[in-house]
This record gives sequence, structure tokens and C-alpha cells, in this order.
Amino acid sequence: MIAFILRRLLAMIPLLFIVSVITFFIIQLPPGDFFDTMQAEIATSGGSQDAQMFQVLRMRYGLDQPLYVQYLRWIQGWPEGDFGWSMAWNSPVLPLVMNRLVYTLILGSFALLITVTYAIPVGVYSATHQ
Repeated sequence: MIAFILRRLLAMIPLLFIVSVITFFIIQLPPGDFFDTMQAEIATSGGSQDAQMFQVLRMRYGLDQPLYVQYLRWIQGWPEGDFGWSMAWNSPVLPLVMNRLVYTLILGSFALLITVTYAIPVGVYSATHQ
């Protein structure tokens, strides 16, 4: 049993890596970056834009680097609990996630409760009426 658990835990490491790579690159798929979107919103609202300021912000957040460097910077802080900085909310990401974690757990618990409530009777019925 311990060997089975260890195999599962070891299999989880490459799985987490693959999921993190896929997630990162899906986030990067749309054309442009956060500051391109911000520039477009400012232009739409009729405000003035400073291209130099946006270039400085791209360098500050590392968006001018190649994707593999951005990925390494993104994943580097995970073991320390540093999930980065939210440019949209202008705050660290971890407190934003933690604030919403309670609601996520409540929703997940209700979904699990409903699933188990229906799954057990259906399973018992299925097993007894084969």
C-alpha cells in the first residue's frame, strides 16, 4: 500500500509540471499582453498614452522576456507561496486566491454532497438489480 501511494505521489510531480506548462501557455495564447489591453482601453476612452511608460512596465514585470524565462519566473516563487503580482488588482495574488478559497470550498463541498447523495443509492440499486 505504501508503494502504491509513493508511486502516485511521484506520478503527481510530472503531472503538476505538465499542467502548469499548459496553463501558462494557454494564458499566453491571446495576442498581446496585459499592457496592450490597457493601452487599448485607454485609447478607447480617449485618454493619452505614453508608450515609454508601457515599455518600462513590460520590462519591470518581465513581459519583454522570452516565454520560457517568463514561465521560470512565474513558477520560481511557488515553493515559497509567492504566486506573483496581480496587475489588474495591483496586489499580490495569494491573498486574492485565499479570499475566494472559502467560497470555492463551500461550493465544492455542496457539489460533493449532492453527488454522493445520488451516487450511493444509484450504486446500491445498480448492484442489487443486475
